[in-house]
Amino acid sequence: MSHRHETLFQAAVFEKDWGRAEQIAKEMLQIDPENVLWKFNCALALLSLGKNQRAISTLSGVPNGADDLQKWTILSFVYAQFGQYELAQKTSVRIPRFQ
Repeated sequence: MSHRHETLFQAAVFEKDWGRAEQIAKEMLQIDPENVLWKFNCALALLSLGKNQRAISTLSGVPNGADDLQKWTILSFVYAQFGQYELAQKTSVRIPRFQ
């Protein structure tokens, strides 16, 4: 992962420049399409831009077991924001619980 891109992404998020954040995340996904962190970052930017369906599609491509806590939490939140409350509830029960 490029530290330069990570820094640029963090700056875009700090400035709430979600279009730039999306662009940076997509650039990194072109380089490494299986990078889970950049899929999460891209979904965050898409959600912030109101592109909920694309955020869902991006997160759906994250394999199970790959930081399930973050994946299912974000996906549940996206479904709720999109008004898909039944899916949000079904997704939220998949969030790993701490014992």
